[in-house]
Amino acid sequence: MSSVSICGIDGQWTLEDFTCPTVFACPDGWEMFQDSCYLFVDSCKSFTNAENNCRSLDARLVHVESGEENTFLRSYLSGLPMADYWIGMTDEDQEGNWKWYGNGVDVQFFDWKPGEASSNRHENCAVFGDTISYTWADVACGSRRKSVCEMTNPE
Repeated sequence: MSSVSICGIDGQWTLEDFTCPTVFACPDGWEMFQDSCYLFVDSCKSFTNAENNCRSLDARLVHVESGEENTFLRSYLSGLPMADYWIGMTDEDQEGNWKWYGNGVDVQFFDWKPGEASSNRHENCAVFGDTISYTWADVACGSRRKSVCEMTNPE
């Protein structure tokens, strides 16, 4: 590579001497919030099929990790036609021990509707519930719901 003069007095530097920050942009149809992009998927699928659909898009079912993120998602969902939307967490391995699907990390932030996250052994997946102002509920993983895919900044 040839040198490019960027300062006439102190010398010359090559372009390799400079790094530019990578700008992370969401694909068309995705919504950005902080360092993630979100796709609100309109088709209803089981939990596993919804996760597989997100993975086919180089994403995953949403991992809600803060109050700010949860507020953004609840607000956005309230502007869509009413439906439940999958959250990428499950307590299938141990009832009441919620983990992020795919990496097994313990979930730290919750927004359960009072009385939810019941101890029902047949309700092992979580959704934003449309009839409960998009607070969270646990439901059967085989039921069909819409989903929120999340793509995080690869940096």
